Amino acid sequence: MERSEVLKTNMDGKVCLVTGANSGMGKETTLALAKMNAIVVMLCRSKERGEVAKENILEEVPNAQLDLMLCDLASFNEIRKFSEAFKEKYDSLYVLINNAGIYHSKYQESEDGIAMVMAVNHFAPFLLTSLLEPLLKKSAPSRIVNVNSGLHKTAKITSEEIKTIEKMKKTGMKGYSKSKLANMLTVNKRAEILNNSGITINAESPGMVATNLPRHSFGAKVFWKIITPFIKSAEEGALPIIYLATSSKVEGISGKYFEEFEITEPNPVSKDKELIERMWKKSHKITGLDDKA
Repeated sequence: MERSEVLKTNMDGKVCLVTGANSGMGKETTLALAKMNAIVVMLCRSKERGEVAKENILEEVPNAQLDLMLCDLASFNEIRKFSEAFKEKYDSLYVLINNAGIYHSKYQESEDGIAMVMAVNHFAPFLLTSLLEPLLKKSAPSRIVNVNSGLHKTAKITSEEIKTIEKMKKTGMKGYSKSKLANMLTVNKRAEILNNSGITINAESPGMVATNLPRHSFGAKVFWKIITPFIKSAEEGALPIIYLATSSKVEGISGKYFEEFEITEPNPVSKDKELIERMWKKSHKITGLDDKA
């Protein structure tokens, strides 16, 4: 699809939130939304990198309406604080793009004792979306886009694994793909719950894109450097994300998995009703949503 076709929607004054907005597809998505006249909140972990990205975008779009807000998505406490700060500052949210993600070759845990790849790639967007859901409902019609990966199709998750998935020891490609499958399971459930609410949620795999995702893995960085000339740029990878977030052509579509611009069948595991229910309940429990909003 032509870039001009994707960017033709006028998002005049609509508040959009992009996680991981300081680099790669997050930055390119922010830039595109700014060109479409949206108010874009850039959720970044690093103030320094966030400010550099913001300045870069302002150089290209001087009248861009950008707001840099900080949050470490590996921390449930920070996500809660961010959500409260966001709701105090804004009374609407039309688009939430859960873009931030990590890839680790060695096992690490978050401050909450969660396997880092699961904390950032699954539990963080689950919690953030849940906390901002009331604002999305208030702003309906609104959209949630979860950036996923075709690699989720290579993963498997069993009922037994879900019991301790927060301590998942898998790293590298296996850990990354499992975290994306976990996310896909809850996308389907949330779409069901949000039916007729005016909020849509979809998962998007933009394909192989040159990003800084492997920055925490030396081996992955070497591999990425070799294949980068043969894969999409971050600018190209961002296009289908922007399309899902803004295009009238996907208005009302929810609970789907897209590969680039087309609805595609996800991993069959992601449609297993028992696993969906187990992952949903587990995600609520781990993020503390069972106890407080």
